[in-house]
Order: sequence, then structure tokens, then C-alpha cells
Amino acid sequence: EKILNKDHKEFVQALFNWMMDLKKRDVESSNMNYYGQDVNGRHILAFQGSFIDKFMEGRQDFVYAAYGTVLLLELILRKVEEGNAESQEVSDSDLTKNCKNEFIVLEDQGGFSLKALSTMQSNRWFIKTISSLLIGSAPIRLQKILMFNANKFFRALYAIIKVFLPKKMKDRVEFIGYDLDRVVEITGGFDFTPVIFEGGKLARVDFGDDVEKLEELILEVFPSSKLC
Repeated sequence: EKILNKDHKEFVQALFNWMMDLKKRDVESSNMNYYGQDVNGRHILAFQGSFIDKFMEGRQDFVYAAYGTVLLLELILRKVEEGNAESQEVSDSDLTKNCKNEFIVLEDQGGFSLKALSTMQSNRWFIKTISSLLIGSAPIRLQKILMFNANKFFRALYAIIKVFLPKKMKDRVEFIGYDLDRVVEITGGFDFTPVIFEGGKLARVDFGDDVEKLEELILEVFPSSKLC
């Protein structure tokens, strides 16, 4: 049994409570969500800019969101490992699309507001942390970041933060205006497009409501609260 100091116990409980609160609210626009795989087997992460206004009020929310993103990636990668194990049992050459660790990120920034711009400017460290995670720290291959419907407020933010972003991250970013056809082209069809985009049919993947397992996962992935 893990022996935790008081501060870490409080952190685990606070992170757990924050994540449970998100599940009770507007789930589709809460933090980064996972929508399964596109036609090429790449894992799809999607994010809505309106999330900032709805849920992010101060630095602590950004801290929890950073930890929550790490937990989400951990859950996805565990599913990849399970797919690897199942495929190896069948045949070394019969690897299914579940075995890939390739990712694409789809962002709908139409709901990004002036308030969100101010909030993100005060928490630029969050963007740098998530960028470093997606590009280098996590064992994933990020192939594309589509910025859909990016309004003037988000473009103003990007102009400020892009100087801090790794070149690998900037090379993968593509602004596509309100070009839904481009989203569908990247995913491989409406059947492989998240429901947050008009006509999309992929629902958010729910990793379950087992609160005991969530607490265990937090303790396992974060033996100490040193990420942020």
C-alpha cells in the first residue's frame, strides 16, 4: 500500500473531485476527449475552445487539466497495449489498427472568447506543458493538429504563444478555417469524425465510471504531484 504525505493525499482527492465534476457537467466540451480511431487507425483527440470559458477559472484548473490529459493518454496507451497483446496471440503479422500509437488532434476553436484569451495568456505555461507532453514526453506519435473555425481571439493567442512552441508542434498545426471537408478528409469520413463536428458520428469514448479505479490510476500514474 502506498504511503502518501498529507499534501499528496489532498492533491489526489482534489484532482479526483475535479474530474468527477467534469463528468457531471458538459461532458462533450470538457477538457480533451478521446473519440476512438480514424480510418487509418490513428487515435483521435478532440477539444473545444468553449471549454475554457465553461470550466477554467484559475491556475488550479489548468493544473488539473494538465494532469487529466496525462491520465487520458495513459488510458489510451493501455488500450493500445491490450490490442498488441491480443494481436500477438493471433499472429505476429496480424496486427490490427488498435496497435498504433499515432494520434491526431482536432480542435474546434469557434467558441474561444476574449475572456478565454485573457485566461490563456495568464497560463501560457499550460500550453508549453501540453505541447511538450504531446511532442516528446509521452510515447505517442502526433501527426496532425487541425485548428477548425479558429476565430480572431484564438488567432491572437496563437500569435503570442507560437514563439514558445517546439518546431515539431508548429509544423503539425494546420489552420483550416471553417472547412469541414478538410476535417472529414483527414479522418477518412463522417463515420470516423467526432460528433462535435457537424455530421460526425464518432461518440466520445467513456473509459467508465468506476471511481475506485480512477483513484487507483491517479495514484499509480502520479506517485508524487510534480508535473506542474
